Amino acid sequence: MSPLAWALAWGSSTLKGFNMNRITEKQLQCVVDRLNRITKSPEKPYIDGKAQIGNYHLSHAYGGVCLHRMVNESGGVSSPLSTGHITKRELLNLMHAYISGLNEVTA
Repeated sequence: MSPLAWALAWGSSTLKGFNMNRITEKQLQCVVDRLNRITKSPEKPYIDGKAQIGNYHLSHAYGGVCLHRMVNESGGVSSPLSTGHITKRELLNLMHAYISGLNEVTA
């Protein structure tokens, strides 16, 4: 991951010339991609119309965003963070905490 992508994913405010106040879709997707790599889960939720079990992906509804994980071949999902659709900032913080917990378990 490039230094810029890493900084964007972690919400770093140390880069001059970048407005880091707003959490973007790209930042969220970067963290989701990292989560899929850490857990060795499929990168995409669907391939050729078939659900990829274990894939983490973003869901958008009600003006918010939620982390979903594919749980069956029919496309059923769970919410591993046990939240509904929340703000991008809240989700970013929770995903970082989730990854920290995964790292603690595997360390």
